Amino acid sequence: MKQPNFNNESFENLFQQSISGVKNFEGQIVKGVIIGMDNYYLTVDVGLKSEGKILLSEFRKADGSTPTFEVGSEVEVYIERYEDLSGNIMLSREKAKREEVWHDLEKLYLEGTPITGYIAKRVKGGFAVMIEDTLAFLPGSQLDIRPIKNINSLVGTNQLLQILKMDKKRYNIVVSRKAIISKSYVEGKLEGQEQYEEGQIVEGIIKNITGYGAFIDLGYVDGLLHVTDMSWSRINHPSEVFTEEDLAHLKDPSKQPKPIKLKIVKINPENKRISLGIKQLTEDPWGEVVEKYTIGSTFKVKTTNTTDYGIFVELAKGVEGLVHISEMSWVKKDINPKADYKVGVEVEVKVLDVDIKKRRINLSIKQTTPNPWLEYANANPEGSVVNVEIKETNPNGLVVKLNDTIEGFIRGSDLSWDSSKDKDMLSEYKVGDKLSAKIIKHNLEKDKVLLSVKHLTDDPYMGAFDDLKKGDVVKTKITAVNDNGIEVEVNSGVNGFIKQADLSMDAEDRNIANYKVGDTIEAMVLSVNSSSRLVSLSVKSLELAEQKKNMSTGEAGSSSLADVFAEAMSKKEQESK
Repeated sequence: MKQPNFNNESFENLFQQSISGVKNFEGQIVKGVIIGMDNYYLTVDVGLKSEGKILLSEFRKADGSTPTFEVGSEVEVYIERYEDLSGNIMLSREKAKREEVWHDLEKLYLEGTPITGYIAKRVKGGFAVMIEDTLAFLPGSQLDIRPIKNINSLVGTNQLLQILKMDKKRYNIVVSRKAIISKSYVEGKLEGQEQYEEGQIVEGIIKNITGYGAFIDLGYVDGLLHVTDMSWSRINHPSEVFTEEDLAHLKDPSKQPKPIKLKIVKINPENKRISLGIKQLTEDPWGEVVEKYTIGSTFKVKTTNTTDYGIFVELAKGVEGLVHISEMSWVKKDINPKADYKVGVEVEVKVLDVDIKKRRINLSIKQTTPNPWLEYANANPEGSVVNVEIKETNPNGLVVKLNDTIEGFIRGSDLSWDSSKDKDMLSEYKVGDKLSAKIIKHNLEKDKVLLSVKHLTDDPYMGAFDDLKKGDVVKTKITAVNDNGIEVEVNSGVNGFIKQADLSMDAEDRNIANYKVGDTIEAMVLSVNSSSRLVSLSVKSLELAEQKKNMSTGEAGSSSLADVFAEAMSKKEQESK
């Protein structure tokens, strides 16, 4: 008998025809009959040539229980798809439940109607919520208009919610509790605010405390008690103002809240926000400041706070003043207010300045005692010769003790009139050495005294530079030779320097090896610096001048040629440097 000829293509066509009816049911909710079950699955016949399996866990209720099933009973299921050639149908009870309620929820969403949801558990970023057997997501940011201290207390409760978003493709529903509270809050706020006015004394309950203040429940309306309106005195945190009894209900919700008395400081007409105050219930202590704390008066007070830049002290209840770090000591420079002063320690202060508008009082500790710098300056005016002791040496000079209290400074350049010996002179002095010095400057503003050793004698080089000027030709004596040039002595005590490039017009004569200490050399003065006591000289410039002179014959043409040649040589040498 001849067998039918089936190729792969025709077999595929036949298969697709056989399941075409099934395909039309994909994405639909149908009633199926339970034909079998075990500990994990229900086997359901949906009348489409094959059956499907559904996990029992998909039938679990919000309380975690699973209903009892019997073979032969009907259940509504969602047909996802015909999975493969074996004919297994993919069924879902969860999607069936979602489809059942999706239409109703979508209508409520479009109308903006609130719904009730059961907060099942905490999940990442918020809470899982059951709404009529459908799972929704409540973000943490949509819990309340104010921070909730114990958000876990919401788990296991039914809450009125607003649907914010529905995505049927992903069966994603996002809800908000905050939207419901916000609406109720605004409606209550607008209604309740009409009974309040600025200056009114009210009672409220502390609802929440933050670093900048406290939110107070006045009934239908919340008000803000800012930290600056809690006390006339400086406080570090709002919790310092309240007693344990005032805050007990925040730690333990079972405690009965204790009302506190406040004053309405301001009502913003635009946003209807109420600003509250406690300190305004008492008199402003700054009202008596001008009369009592006059400039120059002194008081013994206690420190209330320490900072890196100074300390605060309490002059009176609610009135503080600042002692800046610069006003703590006449002589101590490495002051650390936090380490040197403790809160509660008594100090004597002097009033320097009072600014009522800014509520600032500047004080001084050091000015309650005589200024040792001024006393020393009066006893030892500029020009006085004093005996000092070296306390410290550094590359810049000597720190010396003027007396048991203050110090002075001798610069390295003020040790000798010979500037070339400054470094050598510093090495000759040691800590503990005693010497005489002349006071050359008192700087009372910066608390400094400048002294000099060299000024004990007259300047030996005074007038030595008067006869030297640019263009002079002088005879010098080589005192040192280095890689950059040679050092020379021009006159007694007057030092000069000739750069290697200025040693000669001739390259061979510019060789440093040709020069020795003690040799004499003639050169032209390029510049004179009387402050640094240094003269710059050049042999090459002298050679150029002599060459120009020799080439000149006195005729206009010859003289012009010599000038051009000399200038060209000079320019060439300058460019080669």
